[in-house]
Amino acid sequence: MTKDHRISIDQSILILGQGHFVRSVAIPLSEEMEELASIFDDTDEDDHFEISARSTPQAFLTELGGLAAVGVFLGTWAAKTALDEIYKAAIRPRIIKVIENFVNESQDGKYYSTAISAKSRSDKNTILVISIGRTIEEIESCNDLVPEAFEIGISEIAAHPDGTIRSYVIEDGVIRFGGCYRSRLAALNALAKAMTPIGPIRSIRNDS
Repeated sequence: MTKDHRISIDQSILILGQGHFVRSVAIPLSEEMEELASIFDDTDEDDHFEISARSTPQAFLTELGGLAAVGVFLGTWAAKTALDEIYKAAIRPRIIKVIENFVNESQDGKYYSTAISAKSRSDKNTILVISIGRTIEEIESCNDLVPEAFEIGISEIAAHPDGTIRSYVIEDGVIRFGGCYRSRLAALNALAKAMTPIGPIRSIRNDS
């Protein structure tokens, strides 16, 4: 049986945040990911992250001002080394490029976040890694730990493969387990709600 060594970039992005963050980030990040996806293998028909049917997004006005999430599909977790290289050289710079000016110019004192999810086609498990900070420097410091968070997730999947989305949150140089969910949106909404919920904000999925 031939092993699947393909790596594909999801052209769909997931943006959660206040309206001005969504308007500033959604289109340029979508364009960046479309361009990057064209370099890699095409996605399969059943390559998707959400296990449950799509529903109306819920989000909360919290300390989290905005979050931008992208995704990758792997043949198996054995492609983790390649994933680390692609994240460092191609994915991470593109996300930071898009949100850097917004975060630097923001005066609201809120947290901002980048996130990457990876799904294995072989076992259908997904790892979602979320980096949080008030400044680009803080976010980038957390991004340095993304490969380590994936390593933790892969080890836990090997012990307990359950087909869910495992969330890991990196903040202040610490990686913590965020829980298991049926969709990325549920995981991100749980994070937003936990950060002092006050009222409704806007959350969108951008399917190109």
